[in-house]
Amino acid sequence: MATWVRPEDMATWVRPEDIATWIRPEDIATWVRPEDIATWVRPEDMATWVRPEDTATWVRPEDIATWVRPEDTATWVRPEDTATWVRPEDIATWIRPEDIATWVRPEDIATWVRPEDIATWVRPEDMATWVRPEDIATWVRPEDQRVRPEDIATWVRPEDMATWVRPEDTATWVRPEDIATWVRPEDMATWVRPEDTATWVRPEDIATWVRPEDIATWVRPEDMATWVRPEDIATWVRPEDIATWVRPEDIATWVRPEDIATWVRPEDIATWVRPEDIATWVT
Repeated sequence: MATWVRPEDMATWVRPEDIATWIRPEDIATWVRPEDIATWVRPEDMATWVRPEDTATWVRPEDIATWVRPEDTATWVRPEDTATWVRPEDIATWIRPEDIATWVRPEDIATWVRPEDIATWVRPEDMATWVRPEDIATWVRPEDQRVRPEDIATWVRPEDMATWVRPEDTATWVRPEDIATWVRPEDMATWVRPEDTATWVRPEDIATWVRPEDIATWVRPEDMATWVRPEDIATWVRPEDIATWVRPEDIATWVRPEDIATWVRPEDIATWVRPEDIATWVT
């Protein structure tokens, strides 16, 4: 053919539907101008006439949808050229979520994925690859929690705890031994239920978490010996409330004889002191 027909005259002598009869695929660059590819080659025959490494020569990025099927993206487009061929708003057409790591660099995720679509493209266990901790508020809605409890320290600042964790879920996100990191003592009532005090607070730390005036909220009278040391009773219990916290038979544990006048009213002595012990308690 090259003997009889000049490339620039091909349209005169050859019908597009007959191109395969007259031209060998490896010679297409001689006979067809890139801007005329649509005249001579059908999209479904592209693989016959164009080599993947020559895609940029024959196809304009804006025409990729005409020539390449989404499922064949990997054949015709190199990952490093994604930005040339695919518009961010079309990523869902050309790339499968499970393949995002092939096509998009983590530092470019903001270009390709909208925050509201993060759940489609990134698995919770891969969050650390795609999102920087300081950007979590951009990518994750608290109600769509995508952080694993064991990773909370990476993603959430203690001062933002209330944004990410519901009080009723404290036990899921915070380990008892870490409570001091996440909860301020003055906020304990928000995060810890009184019936769970023993889970979150160590007896030796009660003074950090509970105010003396609130002891009745956090400590049950029958558990007093666990939380309060006898020498500290004056800090935690008001004399007028001793009957709530101390059993008469245990008074010797909690009250020193020299302090009996502080804790027991004369008219109540019969409740707290046995006649045979009067010499111990009353001078």
